[in-house]
Amino acid sequence: MKKGIFFLIHGCIILITASLFCLYRNIFSAGDARKVFQILTDAFSIPAVIYIGISLLSLAASKGTYDMLRFAFGSVFSRFLPGMDRNRYESFYDYRAELLAKERSWTPGLLYMGLIALGMSVLFLIFYYIV
Repeated sequence: MKKGIFFLIHGCIILITASLFCLYRNIFSAGDARKVFQILTDAFSIPAVIYIGISLLSLAASKGTYDMLRFAFGSVFSRFLPGMDRNRYESFYDYRAELLAKERSWTPGLLYMGLIALGMSVLFLIFYYIV
């Protein structure tokens, strides 16, 4: 049930984004079917690229790609912000060992939703070339 709600929410976000783009491009005043399919192809390409990009960034972050940047910025900003613990980690090795002890995950659902939106975009592109 929880995953169903996740996919429903993100499906609605994709449809709303595509609808807003269609309204922006005046889909209702398009003259012929080719123009309508061109607008629909563009409208579903935008959320597809956004969702696929976010999911790949999430995958990279879950594998530890940005750990060094997080440690560096955290140690720099801990000097200026009063609420941060300055001496929490002695070195990057300690920081990395603590992060590796935690289980990190990424959200493949975003990738699936992006691929579905990309598939719809390709479908509209096929209709564009057929008509």
